[in-house]
Amino acid sequence: MKAMNELLNVLYVQTQGAVLHLEHDTVRVELERETRLRAPLIRLSGIVVFGRVTVTPFLIQRCAEDGRSLVWLTTTGRFMARVEGATRGNVLLRRAQHLALSDATRPREIARQIVAAKIQNSRNVLLRGARDAGDTGRAEALTRAAARLATSLEQLRTARTLDEVRGVEGRRPTATSQGSGKWCGQATSLAPAGAAAARPETG
Repeated sequence: MKAMNELLNVLYVQTQGAVLHLEHDTVRVELERETRLRAPLIRLSGIVVFGRVTVTPFLIQRCAEDGRSLVWLTTTGRFMARVEGATRGNVLLRRAQHLALSDATRPREIARQIVAAKIQNSRNVLLRGARDAGDTGRAEALTRAAARLATSLEQLRTARTLDEVRGVEGRRPTATSQGSGKWCGQATSLAPAGAAAARPETG
């Protein structure tokens, strides 16, 4: 599998044997000693790597300092590890969160809003992919996946318990992956492989 995709400000690297370096304020993805992709850190909210992908210590440290999530998954997508920076927040926010958790209905309503936003975002991505698809078959597959997510939104509106909301959320990745596999199957280069750097490599 050879794929490097930037989706919703998250960089996904599935190419086995790839190495991610910190190069100034940029992530440089190297494969077989050749630069295959560059992505500015400023536009990335997270990095997700699958399987045998190496991340240099310099890049790990920079992501932690910036509060940028760095996630390791197996080649099949099973969670392995995650790096997060220092926790930030305040006691008033934590108190409000605990009060909301102790309420009988607020957790369900908060979860409903969060899941609805995730489903709608996924649906928008699939619909945009359908518009940009190069062939009719791929466009139809993406449109069908988006329709399944629209059905999930209707089910979410009538969910009466938190477990029902969780059930709707649990079905979302299946519908999304069935469609996005038709769209995100090819590698994407964000900058010419031979682009020159202003300073020496730092990691």
